[in-house]
Formats: sequence, C-alpha cells, structure tokens
Amino acid sequence: LELPELKELVSLMRYSSNNLNQLTRRVHETGRIYDADLEDITRRQEALWDGVHRILTQLAKLS
Repeated sequence: LELPELKELVSLMRYSSNNLNQLTRRVHETGRIYDADLEDITRRQEALWDGVHRILTQLAKLS
C-alpha cells in the first residue's frame, strides 16, 4: 500500500509538533501569544485534517 499522502501527513505532524513545542515554551517564558502564531497553528491543523481526510477516502475505496 503506497500512500504518499501518509508520508506528507507525518511530515506535517512533525513540523507542527515542533512549532507547537517552541510556541509553548515561549508562552511559558513570556506569557504572550501572538495572532500570527495562532493563525499558523490553525493553518497547519487544517492541513493535517485535510491529509487525514484524503487518506481515509483512499482507504475507503479499498473495501
């Protein structure tokens, strides 16, 4: 089963997780969060869910 979307999804998850960890550290240190950071997290989460949807759609076709 070859799913390039799955590899892309894993990559997005790693990148998003790293960014979220960095953001969390900064918020703990400074007590501040910026709109641009929230928008970035929102965009990345939407991309992750889009990837999950594509993969699930392909898997559903296998049955």
